[in-house]
Amino acid sequence: MVDDVKHTIYDCGVAYIGLQVPYYINPDPPAQTPAVWDVQTTNNQITGGHAVVLAGYTADGARVISWGEFYTMTWTFFAKYVDEVYAIADQDWMAKKGTSPAGLSLPELEAQMQALRNS
Repeated sequence: MVDDVKHTIYDCGVAYIGLQVPYYINPDPPAQTPAVWDVQTTNNQITGGHAVVLAGYTADGARVISWGEFYTMTWTFFAKYVDEVYAIADQDWMAKKGTSPAGLSLPELEAQMQALRNS
């Protein structure tokens, strides 16, 4: 699944995900949110769900935009807490450029998404 998410970010520029939020990444006060979201053994209580944008990645994890800040989500954290992933094809970008950021046409993107759905 991680490779599919990497392809989504590459092909579309971003991925939109939903995740379960463990307390340790959403503490009170929020200023104590860690820069790197990784699996921890302390206070794993889920405080709710959250939707964020993944705007890049490395071998170690994904670049997250959340609460007006950038964070890094490790792939281990991703596997444990992420429960939905969406590819976003920006209508304005596609209309202006005719392709995704990676140069794919809308039919090519749709074919890739259909292939993922069927896998």
